[in-house]
Order: sequence, then C-alpha cells, then structure tokens
Amino acid sequence: MAARLAERVSFPVDILINSSHEDLKNSADKYLSNLRSASPNCPEFLSLPVHGKVPIKLSAVGFVPLYGEEQTHKVLALFAPGDSITAVALYLADKWWSIDDIVRTSVSARQGLHQVKSVGERIVLVLNRIIYRTQEMERNEIPFLCHGSNEYAKTMWKEGEAIGFYSVKPTGSICSSHCGKNYKLPVLDTAFVRPRHGERDSGLIILEDFVDSFTEKCLGLYPLSSFMYTACKQYLEKYPRDESLLYEVNGPGYWFQRTCVAAIVQRERLQFAPEASQTEKSSQAKINFLESAAVSEASGQKTELETQLSAESQKGKESTDVHASTSEDPNTAPASIWT
Repeated sequence: MAARLAERVSFPVDILINSSHEDLKNSADKYLSNLRSASPNCPEFLSLPVHGKVPIKLSAVGFVPLYGEEQTHKVLALFAPGDSITAVALYLADKWWSIDDIVRTSVSARQGLHQVKSVGERIVLVLNRIIYRTQEMERNEIPFLCHGSNEYAKTMWKEGEAIGFYSVKPTGSICSSHCGKNYKLPVLDTAFVRPRHGERDSGLIILEDFVDSFTEKCLGLYPLSSFMYTACKQYLEKYPRDESLLYEVNGPGYWFQRTCVAAIVQRERLQFAPEASQTEKSSQAKINFLESAAVSEASGQKTELETQLSAESQKGKESTDVHASTSEDPNTAPASIWT
C-alpha cells in the first residue's frame, strides 16, 4: 500500500508543466508576505535527511537567481542554519521541496534523455549542475558555466531520478567568449552523468542522441573531456563511417578551429603502437585527408593533398606519407578539461 502511495506523489518537474517563471515569483511573494506577518518565535520547520529540522524564518530564506548572472528569473530558497550560501530547499508549486526531491519524478515515461522545455525541467537542469559542482566535480576540472534560460539541453532520467544532462550551442547561437560571433556548427559544450549512476555506455548514449538531434554534416565538442573522449572512441568503433562527423572545436568553430576527433583517436593509437600496420597508416592518411577536405570546403580551395590522394586512390595505392602533411603534433594527448 505504501509503495502505491509513493507512486502517486508528484514532484515539481511533474507539477510545473504549464507554469511560468512569473507564476513561481508570485507564489513566492505571497508566501514571503505571510512569513513576514508570522511570529518569529514560533517558526515552522522543514525536516531534511541531512540537515534535520531546518527552521523556516525570514533570516533563513531569500531569492536566488536560477541562471547565474541572469537576474531576471529567481526562486525562493531556504538555507540551513549557519550556511547562507548553500540552499537546502526551494519554494515551488506552493510548498518547500528538498533538493533531492526536486530532481525526482513520478512519471514512469520520463526515462532516458528528454529535452528541457518547461520551467520545472529547467530547474532540474540547474540543480543537476549544482550537484555536479558541489558533489561530483574532480579537483582538476573547471566547473560548467551556468545554463541560460533558453539553453538547448537534455536531462537524463533513470528510475525516477535525474542523473545527468548535456547541453548544446546550436548553429547560429551566440558564442559569448568570442565577441558575440555565431557558432558555425552545433557544439556539445557540457555533458555529465553522476558516477554512481553512470554505466560504461552513458557517454555513448549522450553522443548518439546528440548526433540524432542535429542534421548538420559536422558536429562539434568543446573541449574533449576524458568522459566524452571515451564516448567518442566508443562511437567511432560502433559507427566507423562517421569518422568525418565529429570535431573538437575552439570558439565558434570556423574551419581553422576544428580538429577531427577520429584523427585524435587514431594518433593516440599510433602513439602507443609505433610499429603501426599498413592498414592503420592508411587509415591515418584517410583521416588527414578528411581534415584537409573540410578545410578545403570551408575556404573554397582545393589542396594539393586532396589532389594527391585522389590520384593515388585511382591507382589503388595506399598512401603512408599523408601523415606528414598535418601540422599537428601526433603525440598530442586528448584534452582532459570540460567546461
């Protein structure tokens, strides 16, 4: 019977389907007005697993921005005694919810990756990022930047809980780090799955979904974290024909800011296998050709390399000299920082 009742419990992401940021603000303002008129000597308490009974009083609540420096949209938060920085609950749908409950759902159909659309889903995305920064982030990692109110993102759900997310800068969106230039291709800029929930193919699932969600011939990642680098290797093993699809990019992703991920993976293989087989060398030559072809297409020029490989292809010969035509260091290790 208890299990059936638990299944009926709706969480904020289930309730706030049609709500707006304005609805949240109005509800919070009304609650705050009532709190101001209540007796400070007889506060209500919110019971939380880690913090115990937290008193709800004016000195312990306050509005916090949902989207970092974007101050337009805020939500009412409750802070534990002695800690005015870490929120332990948010006031949503006319009641207080613990952080753990906000990232849960009672909708069984919410499984796998789902695009973030409603206010409730955006709050889950924000909290997932906070959980990453406070509980899961490694010491050598740079924290993800705050997601905006219109960010293209998807949350990964598993057994009633949000366990991860990824976000994308679509083609044409603004690249704030490069004087407002527009992205030239879709760029997956954040991806995270909680380690205790992540399976070996979690990154691959995210990458497959990213590829299926965009139709462009080239897709970007910035930068290549160890998590996504592993996913890329799995993806290229599963879909070898997509070796010219994925690129590590810098900035908005102009042709000269792209590095073929397949080439990075192949260079790593050659680095650890000095006596590379003729097949591997031929594969490296092909990948270098793909990189040069991308440059040629973007700049409107035909390179000498492209002509050379085309002629050799007609003769049925395998080229082993193309590797020297790239200016990149074959011993360069994949980037390990993800922002």
